[in-house]
Amino acid sequence: MPETYQTSQRPNQDTPYYQMIVENLPDGVIVVDAYNDILYANSTALSYLQQSEQDVLGKNIKFGPLSGETKSIIFPTNIDPARQRFEAHFRNVYWDGETGFIITIKPQDQGKHHYLSTGFADKINKSIQLHENNELVIRFSAQGKLLEATDISPGYFTVDPDNNKNLYIFDILPEEHGALLKEKIKQVSLEHPTCIFLVHSNNNHPTINRLQFVLQALFDENGAITQYTLIGNVINNQFPFSTDYQLLTSVIDNACLGIAIIDTNGNYLSANPHFYKLLGYSSKELLGKPINYMLSSVHTSNYYNIIHSTLNQTGTWQGECWLQHKDQHVFPADIHAKSIQNEGGDVCYYVLYFSDKSELKLVENNLRHIALHDTLTDLPNRTLLHEKLYQSIRMAQKTAAQFAVLHLDLDGFKVINNTFGHTTGDLLLREVSNRLVTCVHKDDLLARMGGDEFAIISYHAGNEGLVPASVTAQKIIEALTMPYMIDEQELFMTASIGISLFPGDGEKAVSLLKNADIAMYRAKELGKNNFQFYSEELNRRVLKRRDMENHLRHALERDEFKLVYQPIVEANSRKIVAIEALLRWDHTSLGRIMPDDFIPLAEETGLIVEIGNWVMRTACRHQQTLEQAGYPSVLISINISGRQLEEEHFASTVEGIIAESGINPSKLVLEITESLLMQNIEENGNKLNNLRKIGVKISIDDFGTGYSSLHSLVNLPVDSLKIDKSFVAAMEDNPHGLSLVKGVISIGHNLDLEIIAEGVENNIQATVLEKHVCDLLQGYYFGRPMSFTDLCKVINPSL
Repeated sequence: MPETYQTSQRPNQDTPYYQMIVENLPDGVIVVDAYNDILYANSTALSYLQQSEQDVLGKNIKFGPLSGETKSIIFPTNIDPARQRFEAHFRNVYWDGETGFIITIKPQDQGKHHYLSTGFADKINKSIQLHENNELVIRFSAQGKLLEATDISPGYFTVDPDNNKNLYIFDILPEEHGALLKEKIKQVSLEHPTCIFLVHSNNNHPTINRLQFVLQALFDENGAITQYTLIGNVINNQFPFSTDYQLLTSVIDNACLGIAIIDTNGNYLSANPHFYKLLGYSSKELLGKPINYMLSSVHTSNYYNIIHSTLNQTGTWQGECWLQHKDQHVFPADIHAKSIQNEGGDVCYYVLYFSDKSELKLVENNLRHIALHDTLTDLPNRTLLHEKLYQSIRMAQKTAAQFAVLHLDLDGFKVINNTFGHTTGDLLLREVSNRLVTCVHKDDLLARMGGDEFAIISYHAGNEGLVPASVTAQKIIEALTMPYMIDEQELFMTASIGISLFPGDGEKAVSLLKNADIAMYRAKELGKNNFQFYSEELNRRVLKRRDMENHLRHALERDEFKLVYQPIVEANSRKIVAIEALLRWDHTSLGRIMPDDFIPLAEETGLIVEIGNWVMRTACRHQQTLEQAGYPSVLISINISGRQLEEEHFASTVEGIIAESGINPSKLVLEITESLLMQNIEENGNKLNNLRKIGVKISIDDFGTGYSSLHSLVNLPVDSLKIDKSFVAAMEDNPHGLSLVKGVISIGHNLDLEIIAEGVENNIQATVLEKHVCDLLQGYYFGRPMSFTDLCKVINPSL
């Protein structure tokens, strides 16, 4: 490596010293001559190629097409296939178009564009004929005064320096060589102290046709040139290096890594051009400065002491540091450090190899961001949430702090997603995310857990965690209830929020998230659009619910479900004309479980689809049994769940059950709640229309409790309306209740719909409804839900 200055402690210019620097380079280095024969390969390159030095030196390599500073190279076939790909950078170290190369190689990362190809070229038997005469060596002062001169061959010098005193360099060189040397001296500087150039010899000289010169400048402690050394060598077959020293210094000077030499006190002694380029300083600016001078302030003042201690103990250190450029910007660098010992085994210098990791760090950061953030909203995802939650717990345990975890689930988002499409759903989620950002503190963590679920770690709970957490939750609820304008459509959205507190509700991440989830489901049970805090009572209810879910999953296979039937009568004749199938669950150990206790759970888990199909199949079979036994003909009415109706093949499933049971489609009535029918009116309407075409009747259950409009009612494929029992109960005590019932009957009849009143519990209610021309009546007054056997007796009392 060329020296950039002279001090009493500077490294000696000996070959072993420089060879140690090159051998310890983290990258592989190969030097080739103009014939592409390998002149040198360091130990790193040999390990990459899995070859010994004896096997490599003198071998020929073939270059593929040149692309910038990168080429493909043909190397030996016995390289492990897993290590065949390398990244190669080329540096031209020759001149006048006749070139040798210093090649830096390292294993190729996936996704790069340039590779080293495999295979081995036949050895080309070219010998590199080196001139065996002594080198020409000249030392002269900064003013050009000759200090020492050794001729390369008799007759080269124009004046014999041994017989003449007070000569200057230009007195002894041929005129054309002296003129070229003057130009090269102008090119030498503190940053570039070495210059290599080629000259043609005097044509009259009998043995010298071409010379390679290496001009080396030496400096004092202030960076001023004190003298020059000019080394010359006869060139045969264009060998670019006259000595091992020149080869090694050229490798260092052209290395793709920054290389710096520091003394045992941690002060800079020397560096290669790439190092100065990395940091933006000149060699004079860094001369004698401590290594901490270029370390970023992100490192403590003791950082170098740690490196220094490791180097003294092991002789090597490797790690990542943040360096500070002269313009003050900070960048990451990978550093390999080696200690160099003298013949006595004492450490005399340290060599540091620097590589800029800015681009790699940018890629790593981008990949980490992608891995830890939601692609739709760019909020932290579930993985980052867990990571931050673990960190928060550790910090809170050390400081006795408290924080809250909020689990938020959007109410009815699936309906909007199915009704308006996923594009609208995605836009809505982005808008929800934007509003949530405005509701949380800048230090809080807001994450999207997936789908329509979000979570927040609120670090501002303090000792009275309930209050700030509830303030945040209420702020979110108010923000989300404001209308959304998505693609010129006004949409509405609410949210249910559950809150758990650290450490009271759990000291582990899993516990805090689970308990916040439990509280969120409690908020949904209480009508949605609210927030609830976790409690042990909630946990007991969740465990009970989990047990019930497990039992529910096995209820069908264990034949625990039963159907009961409630009669529906004509208002004027009180004759049974229809029956409604109602589901009951008789558990072997828990006893009878009522629908209100398990139907919502079946809906939530999706089990309702399989259960609902069983209900329909069983009810249709029972209706056929009545028909075939000669009982009076009755309609069979079956409740349809939202999950069933959402099924893509709902209509074909119903048709299949009809065909399987043999029931007349006109005897089947499907009851669908008003709110369910209105959720996806176009799609649901198409499915029901397909069923009506084959004779199936459609009834709107609980009419008056939903939000259908008269316009929608006109266009829906409906045969009957079922007045909700709450309106029937209100008729006796509230005159407005009777008015509502009369209004529903009137509207229904005007639309040619049959009207059914449910929840009729006494004769007064039955009489009033009959008086106002209600068509059908249903309720305890006419019969409680009963088994199929009992139903047969009611329909035909003679049996």
